[in-house]
Amino acid sequence: MGQSQVVLTEQAFLQGVLENHPLAKRADLLPESGAQLVRAARGAFDPRLGGTYDQKEYTGKSYYEILEVGLQVPTWYGIKAVAGYLHNEGQYLNPEDFTAPSGLAAIGLEWTPLRGLVIDKRRAALQKAQLYAQANEAERKALLNELIADAATAYWEWLRSWYSLAIYEEGVALAQVRLDAVRAGWRGGARPAIDTTEARLQVQARMIEASAAAFKYNKARFQLESFLWSGTGEPLELRASIAPTPLAEIPAAPIPLVLETAFDSLLDSHPEIMAYALKIEQLEVERRLQAEQLKPDLNLKWQFLGAPPGAQASPGYEFGIDNYKLAVGLNFPLFLREARGNLALARLQVDAAELGLADKRRALLVKVRGLQAAHDAVRLQSALMAEMVAGNQVLKGGEDRRFEIGESSLFLVNTREQALIKARLEQVGLLSSLPVLRVEYFRALGGAYLLGF
Repeated sequence: MGQSQVVLTEQAFLQGVLENHPLAKRADLLPESGAQLVRAARGAFDPRLGGTYDQKEYTGKSYYEILEVGLQVPTWYGIKAVAGYLHNEGQYLNPEDFTAPSGLAAIGLEWTPLRGLVIDKRRAALQKAQLYAQANEAERKALLNELIADAATAYWEWLRSWYSLAIYEEGVALAQVRLDAVRAGWRGGARPAIDTTEARLQVQARMIEASAAAFKYNKARFQLESFLWSGTGEPLELRASIAPTPLAEIPAAPIPLVLETAFDSLLDSHPEIMAYALKIEQLEVERRLQAEQLKPDLNLKWQFLGAPPGAQASPGYEFGIDNYKLAVGLNFPLFLREARGNLALARLQVDAAELGLADKRRALLVKVRGLQAAHDAVRLQSALMAEMVAGNQVLKGGEDRRFEIGESSLFLVNTREQALIKARLEQVGLLSSLPVLRVEYFRALGGAYLLGF
């Protein structure tokens, strides 16, 4: 692989993913979706204007003509302000529906003072919608966390395969140079013919290894390209001139240790924990609503009656305390089996969600502790591997000099070189696994690092 001119850092790559990837744009739609759901739920409190008109003409007679229009204004505490206008006339009109020629106006209140006083379906729907909107924001954060974490993992796998392929290609080049030197020595009588066979086999073996490494690199490159999108929504390809972060610049600092005493407060902003907590709040809303169903369903409606504004009212046909309409309705199941069953089910759902939340918090704590331990172990292994690479380089250089003066064999040179290649490959693997562990660590904490890189 040739020397690249442009370095694609993890930060630049993830910034592009966050700005242009379709899933990131889809995640940005979730808050608007939640806002529209709240807007729709608020519609239950919108004033409502309605009316009916009913007329009957038969055998040349005007039986009746009934006009009724009204306005309802729901309020938060289950009280409705109502106003209406009636104009009824006809030869066969029911006497109780009679109105003066100017019509009849009504204004009053509807109220459910028992069931629905604390909460009703309208208020429950709005509260659930508001919680759902918050859950959408948590889901947006979760989607972005997963997207960035997956993209970061793809980046470091691409880096590992890029440097691995470079090491294998370098090994092929070294083996080819040695084959040329051995052949020249054989022609000059300084090397036996069998050495050329061994050198040629070494070249072929490394070419096979390089081919396998090239396949893995292309696979990692294709995976990385799946996260590359332009600002206009077009998929992009990785140019051959782009190289990953140099190995020496890979961060190897220890990840911060989270104390168990501070872990609970830290998890409060975790998307998965927030989703659990908001789900519990939604279930609590449903539980309160079901608890209301244990109360009697008492409905009161009181309306003052009188002539409509601007009309000339006849005596006794005007708004006053003596002109009113009162309706009282009561409904109460004797055994309350449906209400009690629904309430018990709602309580069980709350309890189950709370147990799930406790289990999730504990699982995240265990995962964080495991990732901390894994990261520390890989840091130690990486430091030791750096020393091993340096030591193998010394041994390989010494074996090369002994081979040049005829004190070593081609087998020993290949063995030393193969040990160095293996050590370098392991070093690349360890170095590239460190940031992956960091990504997984911060993903387990809720993604603060992933969204604030």
